[in-house]
Amino acid sequence: MTFTSISKSKFEAHFYGRSPYIKQFTTETVWFSYHSGDITLLAVVLFDKTDKDYNVIVLGRDLNRKFRPVHTLVSFPTIEAAINKVNEDIPVILELIVDGAFPQGDEKPSTFAIFASKVAAHKQNRYLKMLLSDPVYYPARVVMEELAHWFEDPDGIFIRGLQGNEFNSRLFELYLQAAFYELDFIIDHSHPQPDYLLFKAGRHVAVEAVTVAELEEDEDVDTPIDESMISALMKHVNNEMPFKFHRTLAKKVRHRPEPTKLPYWDMPHTKGHPFVIAIHDYSKNMSMATSAGALQKYLYVALIADYRSPR
Repeated sequence: MTFTSISKSKFEAHFYGRSPYIKQFTTETVWFSYHSGDITLLAVVLFDKTDKDYNVIVLGRDLNRKFRPVHTLVSFPTIEAAINKVNEDIPVILELIVDGAFPQGDEKPSTFAIFASKVAAHKQNRYLKMLLSDPVYYPARVVMEELAHWFEDPDGIFIRGLQGNEFNSRLFELYLQAAFYELDFIIDHSHPQPDYLLFKAGRHVAVEAVTVAELEEDEDVDTPIDESMISALMKHVNNEMPFKFHRTLAKKVRHRPEPTKLPYWDMPHTKGHPFVIAIHDYSKNMSMATSAGALQKYLYVALIADYRSPR
C-alpha cells in the first residue's frame, strides 16, 4: 500500500497542530493519507520558499490521539520525487509504532475524549444523543472529536458541560478554538480564566466566550419554517434579544472569577492587553441567524447612554 492523495480540507479536519510561523517560509502543495488496519498516517508536501525545493512531513497519532510529526524528508527537486521516497519509507515509519501509536514522550496521562461517557444517560442532552446515535451526524462527531484532541480544559468541566446542560456553550468554545487556529493565533489555555489567551505578531488578546441561553429541552428544533414561525422569530429578536444580550454581557463584565476575584481584564496575565467577549445566541431555534442586529442595537444604545451620562 502507498499514500493516497486527499484534499486539504480533509487533512485539516484531522490536524490542528500547524505553527503559524511555518507559513512564512513554506507553502503546502499536496496532502496524503495512508491506512493499514487501525493505523492512519497523514503526510504533507511543503515547498521551501528559501531553498526552492520540496520537503515531506509524515504525521501519526501520539498517545493522546493527536496527529504529530513522526518522519521528515527534505530537499527534493520535485513533488513526485518526494512522494516516491515517502512511499518507500512506509515500512521504516511503521516500525516506530508502539501499541498502536507513535509515542512522543510528552503526552498527558489520558486523552481528552469528549464523547467518553461522563454523564448518566438520562441526563445527557439531546444534541449529544443525536451525535452518538444518528449516522447523519457522524461526520460532525468526527470533526468535533479531532478538534477536541487539541483543546485544553484547565478547569476540568468541559466534557461534563458538553454532555449535560451546556452543550451549545461548549460547542461555541470548540468553534472559537478552530476559528482562532485558522486566523493563525497561538492559543494558550494555561489559565482557567479567561477562556483564551491569543498571541500574534507580538500582541496579546484575552477572550472570554459566553452564550445567550440554551434552547429549552422541549423546544422542537425540527419545526417547519413558515410565515408564522418567521413572524414569531422576528418578534423575539426585536423585543427580547436586546435585553438578553444586555443581561448576558452585564453578568460577564461584573463577574469576578476565583481565585483572584478580579475582573477578567485586571488579572496578572491579561492586564494591559485587549479583552474581548465572544458572544453567541442560542436562545431560540434559528435566533442566532437573525439576532446580530439586536446586539448592534443594544451596543449602540449602551454607547449613546454612556456618552450622555454625566462625568
